[in-house]
Amino acid sequence: CEDRLCIDADSGRVHFVADGSILINSLYDPESLGFFAAGDGSTQSISIPDTDNRKWALDIIAEALLVNPNSTEASSNAIVIFDESRHQQPTLFGDTYNLLYYLLIYFTNDWMAMLLLFLTLFIVLEAVLIRKEDPEDWRHVFRIIYYGFGDARRYEYYQRPEKIRQVLLSRVRNLNTLSREEFDALPAVELQRMIDDPILVNFIFEDRRYKADELVGIIKRIKEWGRTDSEAEA
Repeated sequence: CEDRLCIDADSGRVHFVADGSILINSLYDPESLGFFAAGDGSTQSISIPDTDNRKWALDIIAEALLVNPNSTEASSNAIVIFDESRHQQPTLFGDTYNLLYYLLIYFTNDWMAMLLLFLTLFIVLEAVLIRKEDPEDWRHVFRIIYYGFGDARRYEYYQRPEKIRQVLLSRVRNLNTLSREEFDALPAVELQRMIDDPILVNFIFEDRRYKADELVGIIKRIKEWGRTDSEAEA
């Protein structure tokens, strides 16, 4: 519109300001004529700095409202529009942040997207439960059978004599209130005396293959071993 008046409805001027801070370095109340309310009905004068940009901003607005550069009259239908535009930065972090923010807004505002998100999370959690492996450091819990949700190998630990031995040895050590160092230093004769069960003693010291029914019987004896009469009745 440099050569035209820019007064019709579909035309106008655009002023680009690179740094928006030049428009907000001082805030004014035009109705107070240099004063602003300080509370309790009193007023306080405004100190206008020498480097104030208020006149510059008003000149820009006045120029946008003028009918032509040589006139001091404002157009009757002129409108000044302030638009703060934010442009995305071409960086990996910025693009990733914008994508995550968009997905968050999308999945929390659309009911179908929320349903799909819930179903996806449910399926993922089910897969985690099904594929969950029993931790190696489990000797402090006497639980031979692993009850995995939907796990077809729930009786797999009946076939692991070494883990069953670890459970038995931990049970013996705990019932005799021994530290790991004290228990490791025990002679074999003393360990046999503590166990006092020929079948379990043979299971501890014999390294051979066991049938499934043999391991089941050993597990039952381990569960019963060390119980008092009151515990057995309970």
